[in-house]
Amino acid sequence: MRVAYLLIALLIIGFTACDTRMNIKDPSKSYFLKYFGGDGNQRAVALITNADGTLYILGNSRAADDSLQKIYLAKASTTGDVIWQRTFNESVETEARGFILTADQKLAVVANRYPSAVTSFVSLYFFDAGSGAKTSGVAIPSPTNTYSNTIIQTQDQGFLISGNTLGPDPQNPFKTDTLAWSFRMNNTLATTWNVTYNPGNNFDDAVRSFETSPGLFYIYGNSRVGYQGNLGQKYFGYSINDPNGLPAGFVSDSLTVFTTYSAYDRMTDAFTANGLLLTGSSVDGGGNVFLKVLKMRRADLAGTGNSDYEAQYSIRGPATQSPSLGKIPNTSSATPYVTGCASGQAGYYFLANTFSTATNSDIVLLKTDILLTLSAGFPITFGGVGDDTAAAVAELPDGHIMVLGTFQLGNPVNQYKIVLMKLNAQGKLQE
Repeated sequence: MRVAYLLIALLIIGFTACDTRMNIKDPSKSYFLKYFGGDGNQRAVALITNADGTLYILGNSRAADDSLQKIYLAKASTTGDVIWQRTFNESVETEARGFILTADQKLAVVANRYPSAVTSFVSLYFFDAGSGAKTSGVAIPSPTNTYSNTIIQTQDQGFLISGNTLGPDPQNPFKTDTLAWSFRMNNTLATTWNVTYNPGNNFDDAVRSFETSPGLFYIYGNSRVGYQGNLGQKYFGYSINDPNGLPAGFVSDSLTVFTTYSAYDRMTDAFTANGLLLTGSSVDGGGNVFLKVLKMRRADLAGTGNSDYEAQYSIRGPATQSPSLGKIPNTSSATPYVTGCASGQAGYYFLANTFSTATNSDIVLLKTDILLTLSAGFPITFGGVGDDTAAAVAELPDGHIMVLGTFQLGNPVNQYKIVLMKLNAQGKLQE
């Protein structure tokens, strides 16, 4: 069902030209809907919730009078008000891809830098969590055209960055394709490993990494099984227990759950909660997009290799268990994206983009139980006219739900703004 509330009408109230955060006078402080950003376009990337109720927001910003994209960082209060907001780049096009709050209370942001239209490099930047000021940065040594997707802090206080990089295609020596890539540094930021993986024939991409015990890592992503054909893509997973980053096991070939359901399967995120959940989308030959969530069971949380992962549930089944997200749009800037989080009430929340026309996408929120059965009253859709896209979802200790995304203002496009919503457990802006 489409619950647009209607958001655009609410959002215009209190919208200012210089500081575009929302200032709705809520009848209750326990829910809100706020904008973040300034003049120009801001798009949401990721969200961190803190124990004291404050939040960190990561995005990308392009000012109306500046052609270069910058990293956008903000800290918000428990009521969604801006405490501080900052933008940063190094005089080149910069794309924030992920961030974490480190053990020493810094915000570590991994970003792609684009010195030209045909080159990409990865950098890691550190910002003071209290003020948002940049404290340091390091360029990651990697080949030209390397792209980051995610970052984690390792248990020895180092960092692991994952993504993809251009590499030779073994099926075609005259063509290059992407290889999955991971880069580990120790707590002094010295390189530990810089490794590529080739789980398939084409377009390998590492999406998310985890460390389940000291020195034991798992890297998950997707790979094109056939080149420019309907063989499509499949998910892959590597286990790594080697000081040089070499894989100890490759788990996708031995598990039918990793194979394609359709023309294209695309993993977009993963998270751990009562096992491991891999989130993404399936696209059939007609361009119809379906929510895809694979739940894996880890028999031994310390990790024992390939055998501690097995298929448990898949939401990709009957129509009632496999919500349609619409059709792949021809001109929309939105792409299929699914993320999720655990619910303290023995279930999960999932957030995705849903498409209604070639130029229109919305944010859809789903709630399931631990067996991935949809809860009553879901899915719920948020958005207006234009490209409204999902970024992150989190559950707070009191049961409220935080949703981060991007809304398009105006039709035709005027500006894009980061939107943060605090909802009740039923996904509504009310108690």
